[in-house]
Amino acid sequence: MTRVVHRVLALMECFDEKRPSLPLQEIAARAGLPKPTAFRLLSTLVDAGYVVQLSNQDYCLSHRLMRLAAVAQRTFSIRDVARPVMLETVAATGETVDLSVLSGIQRVCVDVLESPHPLKSIISPGETVPLTAGATGKLLLAYNEPKLLAEVIAASDEPIDRKELSEKLEAVRRQGYAHTRGERLEGVEAISVPLRNHNGEVHYCLTLTGPSFRFDPQLDRFIEIMLKASRDISGRLGADVA
Repeated sequence: MTRVVHRVLALMECFDEKRPSLPLQEIAARAGLPKPTAFRLLSTLVDAGYVVQLSNQDYCLSHRLMRLAAVAQRTFSIRDVARPVMLETVAATGETVDLSVLSGIQRVCVDVLESPHPLKSIISPGETVPLTAGATGKLLLAYNEPKLLAEVIAASDEPIDRKELSEKLEAVRRQGYAHTRGERLEGVEAISVPLRNHNGEVHYCLTLTGPSFRFDPQLDRFIEIMLKASRDISGRLGADVA
């Protein structure tokens, strides 16, 4: 039974925004299934109302799935989705992890799990921080529209070198994370990673913070842990993390 469920899910995940409808042969190839097996499972999904066969014999997902998606969105919040992975990250690193959301030209802390160490970086849920400094701000700027950067620069009380900042944001996009040392607090480092939704958009990010004397010896390992956390949470939000 488990094998059948995995096969059905593989069939349904063949469809995307670029190819919302597909012929049987391509579905079978994408799912890695024999054509007769794919046909049998698709016929069952058509009978159940979750897949539609079009007049040209291609298949597509039905609107019935929209109802389930709406239920799913009402069922959990970003905090519920991220919290299990945040717990794993704190256990693996021993450092503070926070979840933030983009709000206008600032970021708001949604959830925090503190380091068990006495010396730690602390941010409180509900705390608002500008996007002009720190790994979290750079991450959210890097993965959003250029107009956001223009708005942040226009609203800043301090002069900002747009060219220099743009180059840093390009580096963030290229490597898939932001790492800063001593930008917001002297002696504190941070690694921030994007959390993508089903459309690939980044409205949230996860950030690991701690003192440099603990971060530096384990920086590469911490980066790998955070990149994995990014993939795990983004996958739970419906993003394509393959």
